[in-house]
Amino acid sequence: MMARRVRGIPLDDYLSHLDRRALFAGRWGLRGSPEELAEQGEPRLRELLAEVRMQGIAQAGVAYGFFAAHAEGDSVIVQHEGGEVRWSFPRQLRDERLCLADFVRAEGDVIGLMVVSVGPAWGEVGAAWREAGRFRDFFELHGLGAALAEALADHWHERMRKERGIDAGQSYSFGFPACPDLSARGDLARLVGADRIGVEITDGHMLVPEHSVDALVLFHPAARLFSP
Repeated sequence: MMARRVRGIPLDDYLSHLDRRALFAGRWGLRGSPEELAEQGEPRLRELLAEVRMQGIAQAGVAYGFFAAHAEGDSVIVQHEGGEVRWSFPRQLRDERLCLADFVRAEGDVIGLMVVSVGPAWGEVGAAWREAGRFRDFFELHGLGAALAEALADHWHERMRKERGIDAGQSYSFGFPACPDLSARGDLARLVGADRIGVEITDGHMLVPEHSVDALVLFHPAARLFSP
């Protein structure tokens, strides 16, 4: 199936998916009740977003596609241009003994793959701010860029479900417990053509630019997050 690339996605398209509590408490290190977090964080967020818009820092792009796949034991085999990619996943040693392959039908299924990025300018501007001694601004810009990359991934996951006319689904990023093998990122990036939106994979399997997210999207109604 054909992969697609979309560039120049407006910030307002995915800003509603921003997890403000995770940004304020987790990435900016603010403390207090939800009300206190909002009181501290919202004014700063508005100021920072204004600067992001003024400088054109958010340069979002997405590479994604839907691919024929099937499960084989604890592996998922993805078909692409006459070839195939096999990804093997760990199975829980407790609880329900779940594995990601359980959410892909053995007789044949369709899965989604995506790589999203809010662009390289977050790192470039942040480095300039740090050099200029704007350390708090640098820290908060870095956290906001990471949070907006996750917001863009959530937004695009929702769009992919709508494109398929499916309400159910769960996305999983390589490196997390259910799919810990970071080396699979190279296959995913190649399948969707991530280089066409300026995203590359380092020898250490990191995404560049840093404010980027990759994900495997499963549409099985039982798909959910789980611990190893």
